[in-house]
Formats: sequence, structure tokens, C-alpha cells
Amino acid sequence: MELGVPVCVLEDQHGFLLHHEILWEGGDTDIAVPMIEAAQARYPDLRACSFDRGFHSPANRLRLDALLEHNVLPRKGRRSRADHVREEDPAFVAARKQHPAVESAIHNLEHRGLDRVRAYGPDGFARVVALSVLAFNIHRLGLLLRRRALSRARRRTAA
Repeated sequence: MELGVPVCVLEDQHGFLLHHEILWEGGDTDIAVPMIEAAQARYPDLRACSFDRGFHSPANRLRLDALLEHNVLPRKGRRSRADHVREEDPAFVAARKQHPAVESAIHNLEHRGLDRVRAYGPDGFARVVALSVLAFNIHRLGLLLRRRALSRARRRTAA
């Protein structure tokens, strides 16, 4: 996500943001492996992850293949025959189709306070990013609880 300073987020299958990193230095290729290692330290069940093309490097692919059971890291530029076969795998394709949900999460973060960062300095920016992630997760939890309550109410009226 570009907010003046790149912010990288990791979203789970339920729509919660598990981890975020502010890229003060370096780029996407520098953060992919350390971010997965940090997330696996907190969430040992993390076995698969989908990335944008910007995260690809040959070293990242090898290290992520060792860390994850299912690594969805598309190659930048022209693909070799082996990369084409790997990226045409049905599991790879299915994971890539789920990836746009992360873009939705980024947009949602902007609605939770990251559209205008009024804090000054690196500490203020980091605080606003963390609070936006917290607001995002609380909003997501509220949506899930509301859906559950509506479902229960429908079952009661139907019975």
C-alpha cells in the first residue's frame, strides 16, 4: 500500500489483518521473507501465502518455498516454461483469484484512518498505521457478529 511510505499487510482467510510492516527502507522484495517469518512466529499454522508480482525474486521464491507449503509468488516479466506450469496449477490459480481481497483491505484501511495521516514523524505514522489496522479488525469482527445475529434471528422467525 502506498501512503507516502509503503506499508505491507498480511490478511488471513477470514479477512483479519494479522501483521503489518512499514517499509522505511527497502522494498517489497526485501520484506517478503522476514514478514512471513515474523507471522509464522506468531501464527505457526501459517502454511500458505499469496503475494503480488513485486515481491518476486529468485531468492525469495526459494526461501518462501522452504517456509510455506503453498507459496503463491508470481514471477515478474516473461515466464519460463517451468514457471508457466507452476502458475497454471489449479491451486495457484485459485489462490491468485482470492488475492484481490487484499486490495479491498487496503482500501478499507484508508477508510479507517489512513487516508489522512495527521500525525508527525515516524512514530506518529507508525501509531496511525497500527490504529488503522486495529480499527479494521474491530470493524471486521463487528461485521461477523452482526451476520451471526441476523442468521440466528432468521432461524428463529422461520421456526
